[in-house]
Amino acid sequence: MPKRISKGYRVFQVINYIILIGLALICILPILNLLAISLSGKYAIDANKVTFWPIDFNVDAYKVIFQTKEFFRAFWISIERVILGVPMFLVVTILMAYPLSKSGRVFRGRNVYMTIIAIVCFISGGQIPFYQESGLVRYDLGADRSARAQRLERHHADELLPAVAQGY
Repeated sequence: MPKRISKGYRVFQVINYIILIGLALICILPILNLLAISLSGKYAIDANKVTFWPIDFNVDAYKVIFQTKEFFRAFWISIERVILGVPMFLVVTILMAYPLSKSGRVFRGRNVYMTIIAIVCFISGGQIPFYQESGLVRYDLGADRSARAQRLERHHADELLPAVAQGY
């Protein structure tokens, strides 16, 4: 026999769906607007006529982007960071989460570690100090850099380790 659903629960479900659909639209509509603007003509954009559908459809901006090698280099860096970063973050998270899931009798220092992790999570310095300390903010050294300085320039993949260890 099917369970009866109360009237209050149905009202809750309707309100819940309305709120969730509204939140989804708040997230999706700006992306659709940005895509429509990127596919619209310059005069339609300047006249502020573009909403969620392209006007004077063109792909000239995409042609310019795909002709530059910097785009593909940046895209490859993103792929590398995912390929290297996901396993690193998973390993560190598993190595930290498993012992912390045990009781205080099994892992005696559990409460101390949990307190330290909570403090670091709630009271962190933010992202700007992280970027400054890790060297991610790079300055142009000019064309007169030595060959040694060029060889010692950091690889983008070495930025992952400070990020992995930041919360721990």
